[in-house]
Amino acid sequence: MNASEGEKSVTFVLVHGGWHGGWCWKKLTPLVQATGHTVLTPTLTGMGERAHLLNPEIDLDLHIQDIVAVLEYEDLREVVLVGHSYGGMVIAGVAERATERLAHLVYLDAFLPENGKALQDYAFLPPTRDDDGWRVLPYTGSPGMFGVTDGRGSGLDGTAHRRSTHQDIYTTAAPFRRFSSDVATDIYSV
Repeated sequence: MNASEGEKSVTFVLVHGGWHGGWCWKKLTPLVQATGHTVLTPTLTGMGERAHLLNPEIDLDLHIQDIVAVLEYEDLREVVLVGHSYGGMVIAGVAERATERLAHLVYLDAFLPENGKALQDYAFLPPTRDDDGWRVLPYTGSPGMFGVTDGRGSGLDGTAHRRSTHQDIYTTAAPFRRFSSDVATDIYSV
């Protein structure tokens, strides 16, 4: 798909996973833009460059609203909404609230939640900080745990570890709630 060769330009909104921020798409963004498409990489409240907003009131619902607000305030339509890892939980909720703004959902190595399930129902989570009990510590293990055997260029070469921030435990404990049985978009899981 190359909009610079006469095809229709597509708008991609890329939603990062846990402990990260919009920065994690830094290497991908210019590659997609070079083909004539638009890319937005918002950071969820309390993460990345918005880590100073981290507080115990942040949950999955707020992260869903973060992305719905981007779609609404940027007046985006026919969006390809991509979620990575925890971002899959977020885009599933966005699809419930802003179906009319979406063309496709892409779950990129992401959680595709069932109704009533929370992230902690699918994945082991690192421990919380001892002093407050609500901040989930960033993952600091080996890239091999994710199947990455050559970390060069993957972000798992140390960059991700240095930029990862705490995440509110309520983002992982809040269950996904499906309100509609019909989400009018194509769904891809890669």
